Amino acid sequence: MYCTECGHGIDGTLKFCPECGTKIGDKTFKVAPVELIQSLITKHFSVIAGYGSAPDDRVIVHSAIVNLFNDFSRQMFGSDCFENFDKSTGDADCDFPIEFTDEHIELVVEALIQSDELNDLIKPIVAGFLFWFVYFTFSDLRINPTIAHKIKLLTLDDKLSDSNLRWFSNTEVFGFIKDFYKNIFPGGKNEFLSAMQSIVSSVKPGPLGTIPGHSGFDNNKDRKTEWENLYTIYNSADISLSIKSVLETQNWLEEYKLYFESNFTTFLDQEFVALIQCQESVIGNKSPISGKDQILFFSTQGICEVYAKKKHRRNSQPLFYTLSEVAEISIGTEEHESFSGFSSSVSTFMVFTIFTTSNKIYTKHIYLGDTESKLNASRPQMMERLQNISKFFTIVEGDVIQSSSGFSISPAIGFWQGID
Repeated sequence: MYCTECGHGIDGTLKFCPECGTKIGDKTFKVAPVELIQSLITKHFSVIAGYGSAPDDRVIVHSAIVNLFNDFSRQMFGSDCFENFDKSTGDADCDFPIEFTDEHIELVVEALIQSDELNDLIKPIVAGFLFWFVYFTFSDLRINPTIAHKIKLLTLDDKLSDSNLRWFSNTEVFGFIKDFYKNIFPGGKNEFLSAMQSIVSSVKPGPLGTIPGHSGFDNNKDRKTEWENLYTIYNSADISLSIKSVLETQNWLEEYKLYFESNFTTFLDQEFVALIQCQESVIGNKSPISGKDQILFFSTQGICEVYAKKKHRRNSQPLFYTLSEVAEISIGTEEHESFSGFSSSVSTFMVFTIFTTSNKIYTKHIYLGDTESKLNASRPQMMERLQNISKFFTIVEGDVIQSSSGFSISPAIGFWQGID
């Protein structure tokens, strides 16, 4: 426990702070959890700073983690949280005091993962323990996604007795990781796969090791081969994104999440394919096109159309075209030349037309640019999105039109012939 008057650590059996004399029973005396955790990390890990390179060191590191949690729990709440710790297997019974909340657990986990007092050999062992602790002991615990991602990367680096291979081969762990990078932290997927691929590239062939207290691998299997097989499983996994996860990871899309929650909740759980910003088609000589801004959200189940501006969404519902309802999508190009005095400019648009099975047509215009550099910047991005869309929808080449001051003058060269 800590005194808030002077910050001095205090034994819970004392009645007064030995540093400043504050009475422990007074309301002015409280525990400062963050400072306490930092002091306990120093206390329990400074004595094992040289460990982490031998298989038997794993039990020593696990004991330090258990002792840290118990020490914290005793000083905060008066009792241990881990009981019957088996040093030979690393197993323990968890009996956390009711006052030991998720917030306290998060504080300890984050402090351990971010601590500079843990050497590079010990930290992966700590991460592996916390991975088990968070996902198997407290499956409902939701710690900071950045910290959870770091735990996974560090656990990959735990090479003692092939522990990382054994852990990530577990089907339940695979399920956790797939869900994490699909719905919680999609931005970390590539880094995780790159870290695993790095192990595959560097690992040496040879018989698999064993972990003290646990059954080992089949000794007839080769370490490098097993890693190659494991990477193939993870790399080919359907770690796809939901609409909800995309909206949550992009700040500028947060308002659309709230809109869908009120108007089209089920769409949030659909699998994300692509997103395109566009404008409504406007009838008449508009150069350039000047309809209301819209966003097309593509999922594996259809296309959802919403207005980009809140004032336009206020009295409207999202328009959803189901996958079976969309007959084909036509991709065309329009170039509009406008004059101002003796100068002129040409604006290029992609014309995105949805044809439905009920013979309805919905046309959108997507501004690409008015200079060569802008066109070369926008085209690759649009091509990538169209490639993703083409996996679920039929895309065909549409009309190509040039106009000058609102009057069509000739066809132009097709812009989207590169789509498979």
